[in-house]
Amino acid sequence: MFTPPPLRVLVAGNTNTELHVQTPILPLPDAENTTYPHDLTLGVSGVGFNVAHALARLGAQINLLTFAGSDPAGELVRMTLTRAGIRPCVQDALGTPLSLVLSGPNGGRQIHRDLKAQMA
Repeated sequence: MFTPPPLRVLVAGNTNTELHVQTPILPLPDAENTTYPHDLTLGVSGVGFNVAHALARLGAQINLLTFAGSDPAGELVRMTLTRAGIRPCVQDALGTPLSLVLSGPNGGRQIHRDLKAQMA
């Protein structure tokens, strides 16, 4: 039986380090200090990463052309790509894009981005 070779894909797109907060309500009420036990997560996101990760999980051999800084957020991006089986082709940048995502209980979201002037 013939087995075709795995699909080889080059994805080009942004990646960013994302802090995600699952909140009990959106918008958040004014508060100086709140606690969200086990509801804050740190990871990698962005259209480029999301497409590359989905294709890798489907068995494709993926190269991702993206940009990231040499900061801790950039190191997280590089490590996550490697662990996901994605070959990173990373263009050095002054800083790695960051995002803060607030998710409410009914699916609403607020996304706050700092793209480090990469997408201007």
